[in-house]
Amino acid sequence: MPAMASCGRQNRRMSTLPEGTNDPGWPRSLLWVLVPPLAIRRAQRSGDANVLQLLRLLFTSFAMSLVLIGVVVIALADSEPAEADRPAASVVAAGVVAYGALSLFAPRLIERPLDCSDETALVSGYRTRLFLRIAFANAAALIGFVGFFLSGAAWMYPLGAIFAVMGYVRLAPSRRNLERDQEELNQQGCGLSLTGLLVARRIAKTDA
Repeated sequence: MPAMASCGRQNRRMSTLPEGTNDPGWPRSLLWVLVPPLAIRRAQRSGDANVLQLLRLLFTSFAMSLVLIGVVVIALADSEPAEADRPAASVVAAGVVAYGALSLFAPRLIERPLDCSDETALVSGYRTRLFLRIAFANAAALIGFVGFFLSGAAWMYPLGAIFAVMGYVRLAPSRRNLERDQEELNQQGCGLSLTGLLVARRIAKTDA
């Protein structure tokens, strides 16, 4: 009986979500792929985008920054002068790999479980965790970028970027990752729909 009552309370909490709160998928606009910041600005001006769509646009913007840094590395690779006092590439690579591994495991140690005490706490907790993971993933690529300047070896950046991509696969606000988060919430006895809340909440419209 207590279990049935708990289930009923969970169902009532989920039923408060409006209709049409299924995952809308990723934006398909060419502007979203090529110039994410402009797509974000357009979404803010329209006032029609939801939190999940905005997070996906921000995710794409950060991911594109990794590509742009790679372009810079390619452009600078041939112009890097050879210097005798550079540290050994193997030493720098070891540092890049060590930090890359740290970037994958550190978030698991410091991030908090999603708070299902209420709808606002769940959405806020998910958003905070997403940006924390992005920060660690980007740092791995930036360490590779620094390794490129220290050693003069252009392959240092792809080495760091590999760990960044691994982090991005885990943190992406994709349907698969959201479903995995929902399974963990369900195991904790949470009756709230993470995807439903992210879709139901609209971003504030801006005139700027």
